[in-house]
Amino acid sequence: MLARAIGDFSWLQFWLQFATVRYRPGEAAGRPWPGRGSAPESLGGFHLDALTSGVPLNVDLDTTLTVVAGNLYRLLAIKLPRYENATPDRIWRHFLDATGTLHITSEGVTCALNLRSHHPVLIDAGFADLEVPIPWRDNRTLRFRFPPR
Repeated sequence: MLARAIGDFSWLQFWLQFATVRYRPGEAAGRPWPGRGSAPESLGGFHLDALTSGVPLNVDLDTTLTVVAGNLYRLLAIKLPRYENATPDRIWRHFLDATGTLHITSEGVTCALNLRSHHPVLIDAGFADLEVPIPWRDNRTLRFRFPPR
C-alpha cells in the first residue's frame, strides 16, 4: 500500500500541501459530494471505528479525521478526469491502493508506481509532471514515475 510505504513521510501533510498549492478558494465550497445519496453514504469508506481500531480516542477526533479524509478524497477526485463524481471507495481502489518503490536520494523522493490500468488517468491529470516540495525535508521534491505503456 502506497500510504504505508511512505513511512515517516506524513501522507496527510503531503495531501494538505497538494490541496494548498492546487486548490483555489471557493472552487468546491458549498458543493456536496456528488453521486448517490447524502454525505454519510458518500463517506462509506470511512467508518469511525476504522480510524482508531484498538486505540480509544475521543469521538470528536474520529469525526474530524473522517471529515478531513473525505475532503482530501474530494480534492483528489476533482483533479481526475472522469472521476469527479467517484466515491471515496472507488478512488481508493483505482488509485491509492497501489504498490511501488520509493527511491530516496539527497535531491528528493521518487515514487515509482507499478503498472496499473488506471495510471493514464493520473498521467492525464498531471501527476507524471508533478514535483511537490516537501518542507519538512528541506524542500526536497516528491515525484511520481509511471511505467511506460
